[in-house]
Amino acid sequence: MAELRTDEEQVEAIKQWWKNNGSSLMIGIGAALAIVFGWQAWQNQQAEQRTEAASQFVTLMNAFVTEDGTRADTIAFVAKTLRDDHADSADADYANLMLARVQLMQNNDAEGAVESLQWALDKAVETQPLALVVRSRLAQAQMALEDYDSALATIDGAKD
Repeated sequence: MAELRTDEEQVEAIKQWWKNNGSSLMIGIGAALAIVFGWQAWQNQQAEQRTEAASQFVTLMNAFVTEDGTRADTIAFVAKTLRDDHADSADADYANLMLARVQLMQNNDAEGAVESLQWALDKAVETQPLALVVRSRLAQAQMALEDYDSALATIDGAKD
């Protein structure tokens, strides 16, 4: 039957279909475009955050190998920045490990090292090998404070 329609009837059928379904079709296309562009924007934002965290970690590494008077201050500042701005990144965990080393070895600040390592341990729970390293260093810092019971509890908290 559709083959027998005249051109005018076909145009009228298309107009009627557009009138009934056009707004739904446009909303669907708009929603699809919004989802695609929103996803891309979110992916770009995540990539920028990872790049920024990596850049700050490189700054921390450069400060770590430098032997000048501002070494400890730079490491403390960058580690705190990573902790505040990129708490969920592995860079923040490693930065706090390095900060604790400087606090304990260079500044003889075992309390600061314990605080930095405790933060790293709280974040490294999902990564078992990293958690074991952090536990070991935390126990060493607690022993430096002569808090032997806490050191034993930290080691006993290790699984497997």
